[in-house]
Amino acid sequence: MQVYLLRSNAELDKVGEVILQLRPQYDLQSLKIQIEKQQKSGYQIAYIKQAEEVLCVAGFIIGEKLAWGKHIYIDDLVTSDKHRST
Repeated sequence: MQVYLLRSNAELDKVGEVILQLRPQYDLQSLKIQIEKQQKSGYQIAYIKQAEEVLCVAGFIIGEKLAWGKHIYIDDLVTSDKHRST
């Protein structure tokens, strides 16, 4: 099991399938468009993969505020329904 940062859209189909379990209002194509839009503002995706299967995904942004200093804000956090409670 390893943690990866999404650096290209090559893995976005597999990652997107897991995110869609949390965000069913999207289909895969509209989700990819929205992710690409948010990436322009600093949105990043980390995911855990084991044997070519995505187990869980976290979408986040790193920011800095006067009140909090440097922080990470997690927008999306989902574990694949096949791997929950394991």
